[in-house]
Amino acid sequence: MTSIGAVLARNLKALRAEKGWNQGVLAERSGFSLEQVKRIETDASWVSKDAVAALALALDVPESRLFLDPDLIPSPTIQDALRVIADTVGVPIEFPNPKR
Repeated sequence: MTSIGAVLARNLKALRAEKGWNQGVLAERSGFSLEQVKRIETDASWVSKDAVAALALALDVPESRLFLDPDLIPSPTIQDALRVIADTVGVPIEFPNPKR
């Protein structure tokens, strides 16, 4: 089983790459130093909730997107059901596109 820190680190790298950013751009936009971004992308197990919020804001994604494990993406039917629940309680939810 993949740790939540490993999922966060992998998602940060992937989202950053999707935007065509290097680690320096993410550092600048999130308010972290380049060394902090490197550490987070290597081992995100220590990241605070404020850090997650800053990273999500910089990447323009919901915080929940940083924790979605692409290996555990639910089926489209389950995604639809989860969206209805999320809309009902007012929580944004986003699912990555599987790259299989």
